Amino acid sequence: MYCYTFSCLEMAVKNPSKDAELELINRYVHAGLERAKAMGNIKETKTAHLRILDTLLHVVCDSLLSTSWRKYCYRMVQRLKPLLFEILDKRQYQRKMAQISLLHNYFIAYTQGADTTDLKACVPHIFSYNPPRK
Repeated sequence: MYCYTFSCLEMAVKNPSKDAELELINRYVHAGLERAKAMGNIKETKTAHLRILDTLLHVVCDSLLSTSWRKYCYRMVQRLKPLLFEILDKRQYQRKMAQISLLHNYFIAYTQGADTTDLKACVPHIFSYNPPRK
């Protein structure tokens, strides 16, 4: 029952109704953290924490959702940074912080007319994939 509730909250955060309140995001994060606490081992706990983060980042990148909804999800991502510092190794943490910053700059700051001088150099690399040649 608990996982079903968590999945429903996750879907509601990704696809909010027009009258959804920001409190829904708080409930989702809280339920996710409680779910992660209940996991049996470190790997499952890390996966549960990253699932919360990935869902929030998914919402940040969804330009069809309201800006206030996306900004609030980004604020929750910011609150999870200390947790990420604890569960990721140094290299993974730095990579994740760079990803979060880049996504914020592109999907939130860029749409708000912020200075994107640094972003213009990075953006083509986000969406391009060049497989290694043999």
